[in-house]
Amino acid sequence: MRGTILAVPMPNGEWVYPACQFTEHGLVPGLDDFLRAFREDADPWTRLAVLLAPSARHGGRSALELLQEGRVDEARSIAATYGEQG
Repeated sequence: MRGTILAVPMPNGEWVYPACQFTEHGLVPGLDDFLRAFREDADPWTRLAVLLAPSARHGGRSALELLQEGRVDEARSIAATYGEQG
């Protein structure tokens, strides 16, 4: 299913899967919801940057940290509002 895992293109044309999205048991729970919350035109590198960037709205916690804590709705809201002027 499209949008369930993040792959980013490398300069040599290869696509890689950043390790941060995996746990010892598989994908970070809620990652698919986070990725699907982006607008269609958000490129993979932007999605990765937003996943890892600290969010002032969430006390400096990144979307990845929120997902790891089970706070999927809060992480998804970061993706859904990315690019909005506020």
